[in-house]
Order: sequence, then structure tokens, then C-alpha cells
Amino acid sequence: MEKRRFEEIEVMRIIGFLMVVDQHILGGYAQRPDASFADSMVLYFFHLLGRPAVPMFIAITGFTLFYTNYGKMNIKEYYRKRLGTIVIPYLFWSFASIIIFKEWSMFKELIPILMTGLASYHLWYMAMSIRLYIWFPLVLAAVSWVIKRKAVVQRLVFALFCVGYWIILREIGPLTNGFADLFFGTPTFLEKRFVGYSPIFYSIYLICGIAVCLKYERFKELALKHSKMIIVTYIPLAIYMYYTQICNNLPGNFPRISYEHALYILFMLQTTVVVYIISLNISNKAVKLKRMIIDLGALSYGAYLVHVIVLQHVAPAFRRWIPIQSYLISGIIIFVITIILSYAMCYLIRLTPLSRYMIGVKSAS
Repeated sequence: MEKRRFEEIEVMRIIGFLMVVDQHILGGYAQRPDASFADSMVLYFFHLLGRPAVPMFIAITGFTLFYTNYGKMNIKEYYRKRLGTIVIPYLFWSFASIIIFKEWSMFKELIPILMTGLASYHLWYMAMSIRLYIWFPLVLAAVSWVIKRKAVVQRLVFALFCVGYWIILREIGPLTNGFADLFFGTPTFLEKRFVGYSPIFYSIYLICGIAVCLKYERFKELALKHSKMIIVTYIPLAIYMYYTQICNNLPGNFPRISYEHALYILFMLQTTVVVYIISLNISNKAVKLKRMIIDLGALSYGAYLVHVIVLQHVAPAFRRWIPIQSYLISGIIIFVITIILSYAMCYLIRLTPLSRYMIGVKSAS
């Protein structure tokens, strides 16, 4: 497999970061009791757009890890690289968050805090991802075994995996409690969170990312050929998922429904494909911006790590200095400012000698 750079994946990283910030700001404001009904309905729509960020990032992780390591994995080098570019930056910003927000009590349970990513509310994803990185060599070995089997066996294994994942997702509550009790006896809150953040509960997106990498050119061809149909069929699915978000806030004569888990998985995967199509078109048309796209894509991990610290300083200051009543308007402005300052902060960090250990990319100095 010839080594290449996927600019469309870098665009997806950038869009994925925007989706994360969208959830944390616009999604958070949607649930404010003092938000107007009109504002909250629009904010819930923005929140819906951002919800697939984690599944999409895991799919990208599966794609890139498989592309980089299939048939040529060096275990020692693999773990060394993840330690320097993933684990150490995570630890750095976990300690920074505890200190900046003066959450001194967290030091009493530091190991469980770091294992669950609760030093700041967004770091759970990194704690979960680190476990995914740890186990990936075993996943790669299993996938490599399946790849060597006949096509009918590959399809059967994939189908059984999808059905198994659907069952697991439907029973995620009882399974989390059951495994927590099994492993810890009388589990604490942090121990339950550790089990609840297991990579197993996001594994389908990792496997789908690997599957796309295996047949990338074919996937790319089909995505472009059927892009209109993909987007058209995405619309009713998005409307359905949107309604499941807002129905409890509507008058009593509107039916209350919870999403079907199969449709939830489909929505996450189809949104990822839609974002891929958008990213592919951007990377193809924005030839002059390729260098900027690559740089911003590389800084997205760091921007993710720092954005909550930025947000927690920007939002109170903005609402104090510019008391806009509308959570929609103020949320959009804070959203934009947070994104710009997060990337700017990472750009400045990249100029320092130790940027690799803070934001996961080599110094530009």
C-alpha cells in the first residue's frame, strides 16, 4: 500500500473539531432552562449536527491506524509514538485543567480521574481512546485474520459483529452495571464511568473505518457517485433524530419517542459519510489552501485538548461584557471565538520546543 497523505481526512478532522465545540457550546445552551423556546429548537438542531463527532473521530482513527500499521506494525515504535503524541499531551492538559480550575480534590483520586478522563468533561474521550490505542494491535491481528479468509466469511463475520454491536448498544446500561459489579464488586462512581467509557461501546466505528481503508478507492468512487442519494436519504434520518431530541420539550399532544438504536448507529455512520463527501469536495477544490488544511488538521487534536479551557474563560467574559439575551446569538459568537482562540493557542504552542508533548505535533520553530 503506497504511502500517501489524505487531505480529505485532514478536512474531516477540522470539521470534527467544529462539531465537538458545537456540542459543548450550542448543545449546552440548548438545554438551558432560561433559553427561549425558539432559541432552544435551533440550538438542538446545531447539537444534532455535532453529535456524530466522536464516532467520526473513531472511524478516522481506525482508518489511519490500519493504513499506517497493516502488514508493517512495529509494536515498540507504535507504542512509543502514541506515548509521545497522545498520552503525554493528554496527561499534560489533564493536570493543567485540574490546576487552572482549582479542582484540588481530584488529586485524592488522581489515577481513577486520569483513567476515566474526568479532569475535564471533554477528556473522557481521550481516556477511552488511549485504551483503544492500547488494544489496537490485537484488533489489527483479528482483522488481519479475517482479511485472509474468503469473501463470504468476511461478510459473515462483519454481519455478526454488527448484530452483536447493536445488541450491546441496546443493553448498554445493564451491561455497564453488570461488568462494573463483576470487576469491582461494589463499584464507585469513577469505576462505573471507567466501564461505561469502554472502547467496545464505540467499536463499530473503528471497524467501519478499517473497512473503508481496505477498499478506499472503491468507497470513494461510490460515495461520489451516490452523493446526492446519500444526502437525500440522510435528511429524513436527521429529522427523526432531531425529533427524538426535542419531543420532550414540545407540548403534551406531541408523541414522546426514543430513538431506535439501529437508526442511531445508521445516523452516526451516514453523517460521517456526508462529512467525508463534503471534505472530499473541499480538498479537491481548495488546492491553494492545502497547506493550511494540513496544518489545521494537524492542530485539531491540540485544539480539542485546549478548547474547554478557552471556552470556560471566553464564555463568562463575553456574557459579562456583552449581555446578549439570546443564547443562540451569544452561543454562535462564543463558538466562533473559541474555535479561533483554540487554534491560535495551538499555533503558538507549536512554536515552542516541547510542542510534541503538549499538542502532539512537532515544533515549527
